[in-house]
Amino acid sequence: MKIRTIEDIHDKEIGHKRFAWFVDTAIENGYKITDIKEYNEKFKFKMNGWPLEFDKWPDLSAKWQYELCCSLVVMNEKLKEIQGN
Repeated sequence: MKIRTIEDIHDKEIGHKRFAWFVDTAIENGYKITDIKEYNEKFKFKMNGWPLEFDKWPDLSAKWQYELCCSLVVMNEKLKEIQGN
């Protein structure tokens, strides 16, 4: 496991192109990406404080993973809001 920064993700030597796109798209749409940890097969990170994963498998679409993570964050925030009332 290696701790990564957003700058590391964009680095040509140690970065990951598809995850860099994922992070850039999330930030552009107002999400906050923190606590990035790289494992052999995936990245684990927090998106708006919610723990999520990005799989490095080339067969999985980065766009699909992004849309799924966004949906999970929105659903979790709605559930938290409902529980708070």
